[in-house]
Amino acid sequence: MDLGEWAGKFDLAITHQLIEHVRDPRDLLAKLRGILKPGGVLSVETPDIDAWDFRLLSRRYWAGYHIPRHFYIFNKSNFTELAREVGFEVVSTRSLVNPVFWIHSIQSYCADKPWLRRIAKFFHHQNVLMLALFTPLEILQTRLAGTSSNMQINLRRFALHRLFFPTHDCIHYSLFPTKAENRVWGTILSALLGTSFDAIRDQHMDHHRQFGTEDDPGASDYYLRFRSRSQLLAFVLGPLVGSILLVKIGDYLLRPSRRAAPPATPQTAAGHASLLGKLARYPAIAAVQLAVCAVLTRGFRLGELWRYPMFNVLPAVTVFLFLVRLRMFLEHGSLDYTVCDYLEHRRPTARTIYASTLERIFLCGSDFNYHHEHHLYPAVPGYQLPRLHAELVAAGLDSQDVRPTYARAFAEIWRNLPA
Repeated sequence: MDLGEWAGKFDLAITHQLIEHVRDPRDLLAKLRGILKPGGVLSVETPDIDAWDFRLLSRRYWAGYHIPRHFYIFNKSNFTELAREVGFEVVSTRSLVNPVFWIHSIQSYCADKPWLRRIAKFFHHQNVLMLALFTPLEILQTRLAGTSSNMQINLRRFALHRLFFPTHDCIHYSLFPTKAENRVWGTILSALLGTSFDAIRDQHMDHHRQFGTEDDPGASDYYLRFRSRSQLLAFVLGPLVGSILLVKIGDYLLRPSRRAAPPATPQTAAGHASLLGKLARYPAIAAVQLAVCAVLTRGFRLGELWRYPMFNVLPAVTVFLFLVRLRMFLEHGSLDYTVCDYLEHRRPTARTIYASTLERIFLCGSDFNYHHEHHLYPAVPGYQLPRLHAELVAAGLDSQDVRPTYARAFAEIWRNLPA
């Protein structure tokens, strides 16, 4: 099946009860990934072999085999591993209540036993009594075991703005075991974002050191007070029209990093101060961006050169900066000036926001939304932050440092501002 003409055209693809029927699941996932836009979502539903009914009846009778129609069966672990190999990011997994597999599995068992064949016909998915009997069992196993006979896994195709989250872990030297590995991969990931690793690391570490003060390099994204809702909207939407572009170019591209050695002579000082001298310190950025351009333009074809600024540069200087500012403000900014007002030196805050599935797609990744915990213990890897959060909740976490979703956090400050 050739889907080339649909490449990069869809925001959402759905394959419910399909992938187990194909002879090459990897090939199907790769083709579906190809038709998605960057950041596009693929929703998959398929049987789950971690279910209780599989464990009890897997020798011969489990309905999920559906022979000869099912070629592959999965559990959450091996399916997410396959999806990551193809190039997807796992957004969420959940178990679905489906009593039908229980009913047909027991039907197969009864039909195979001569002394039970007469009652086999009662085990049918159209039998309301059977549905009423096995639905509570399915609900029970989803609550107790976190599994059921069917699962739904939502996957996302890579999007440029999500590069920041693994870069962030490299900044804290927590993505890989060694400092050298974090620096190498951090350099590559930063270059994909159009900046240097040292510049972005210096900025971020200063953010942790100076958080809650006007000296924080990120203060322009949260250290302020709005007089009206219109000011809030202008602030949030400004990056989409380039309102902070020059500031960010100075911070992350032209700003010398503290690791850069100071110039030793007047001659080198002149080169150090010039635009060319500053850019010359970032060969990795040029090399990586040339590679990105080569891929997007299919080998620098003249008729395809427009694709590089359209699909790489423009999203980076508009959508990326917009999403960063929105997330930064909602995680650090004041939602209620009676509690947090940076201009009057009330308590600073770094919020944990649980986030909806849609918000996890666009605003956070690598458990980055557990931001209160991250500010308390910056060296803790992202994947450990949910566990740390659970321990802090058990010890008693201030309600001001937690919000259910980014949307409700935005609605909170909207309500607290005059029209």
